[in-house]
Amino acid sequence: GASCFSNYTSSLIIDLGSPTYVSKISFKEMELFGNWGSGGKIYIDNEQIPSSTCNDISNPACHDFGRQPYNDGNADTNFRSRTFWIGKTVKTIKLYVWDITSSSEIFIDDLKIEFGEDSSGIVSLWKGEGDAKDSIGTNHGVLKNGATYAPGIFGWAFSFDGIDDYVEIPDSNSLRLQNFTISAWVNPKGDFNKCG
Repeated sequence: GASCFSNYTSSLIIDLGSPTYVSKISFKEMELFGNWGSGGKIYIDNEQIPSSTCNDISNPACHDFGRQPYNDGNADTNFRSRTFWIGKTVKTIKLYVWDITSSSEIFIDDLKIEFGEDSSGIVSLWKGEGDAKDSIGTNHGVLKNGATYAPGIFGWAFSFDGIDDYVEIPDSNSLRLQNFTISAWVNPKGDFNKCG
């Protein structure tokens, strides 16, 4: 059998290929087969996320995920939900698990990485996630003339018929800018060779 003082480690490394803005990471996890010292940490571009203040994986206070109380010998009967806010551009994400024996495992399910845009400097952002609310400021919109929602590049998006649909945004001092940039993901459909 394995010595109780041996170290067993495993890592899941996600390489995004190029620097990509990640808003958050979420997953469900549970301890299988009894808890004998398993603990997990998350690293973004080889730096530990700041959810704990220490880097010693053998210290339970340093764990980002894993069963608590630490090393109580019991298996989990339910999943724990974990969410880690990242909010920056990254290239690699690593989930690192450390164990003092080979007798217990942390099982991870429903791993989700939510992408987005760096919101620093943005005045307003309308995501179209089932409503026309401004997710950064207070310039909330209203759907007009049958505008609706459809699957988008991230979650849901606004959907327009190309005739008279739109989202109306009330006048606001925060939108009266001298210099500005408008950015949008657009998925056009239809015949664009028609005139008039």
